[in-house]
Amino acid sequence: STTSTTDLEQYGYRHFSPLQFQGVFPANKTPDRIQHRSFYIQNTSSEPGANAHWLAVARQPGERDLLFDTFARPPSATWLPHLQHMETTDPDVNQEEHSRRCGQLCLAFGHVFLNHGRHVAAMC
Repeated sequence: STTSTTDLEQYGYRHFSPLQFQGVFPANKTPDRIQHRSFYIQNTSSEPGANAHWLAVARQPGERDLLFDTFARPPSATWLPHLQHMETTDPDVNQEEHSRRCGQLCLAFGHVFLNHGRHVAAMC
């Protein structure tokens, strides 16, 4: 089954510092900016607990936010318009359409970003 909000939060808070992992959010909520390199996970649904599809957003002071979608879809005026200002990662698809591992891949993206930097994470 799809990784739940609780699963993602438990892993994130266990394996990242509070300054690195900002949490897990529905589509209609975004965490405040902090002055540290960090990332958060956001669902494509604004319904709490919906677990539709997970995205990851990497934040680095002085840089545009970096959006990771395993299906390599860029935000548009009709799909998650509040994310349109973000840079997107490599346009290669990282997940099969029937797969439900988007949450795990978002956590892996967080590890890449925090351990190897924004430049490497942009290639994900």
